[in-house]
Amino acid sequence: MGGTAAERCIIFAEDDDLFRRAAREVLEQSHLAGEVVACRDGVEFMAALVERLTRSGGVALAVLDIMMPHLDGISAARALRGLERGLGRKAPIPILFLTAVPPNETLRAAVEECAPARYLQKASNTLRGVLVETVRELIEGARS
Repeated sequence: MGGTAAERCIIFAEDDDLFRRAAREVLEQSHLAGEVVACRDGVEFMAALVERLTRSGGVALAVLDIMMPHLDGISAARALRGLERGLGRKAPIPILFLTAVPPNETLRAAVEECAPARYLQKASNTLRGVLVETVRELIEGARS
């Protein structure tokens, strides 16, 4: 997705309140997007995504926690790809999966299936350095 940072939107879903607030703050301070939409679970994420894609504009990046109630991150990513196909979108929205546990074959397969996608393991040092740099790489890669 092109446009200036002010025109870009990051939507992320994270069920842990503390991590969600901290990640939102870090993403807002990075100035990589004009809007950061924080959701508590995959169902909220899908509602925000549908709203954004059908009414108000594009999405530069989806950030999804793997383990969430109601709709987990992998299922939400698959639903995102289905929505994109249904809307006839040519360029897929990049996805960043977040996981608190070591990555396994299911996660690796989801990253491949939902490309462009990557994953990060949550850790205290994830927020400031690695999260912002990975988000930047995914957004810039989607624009090229």
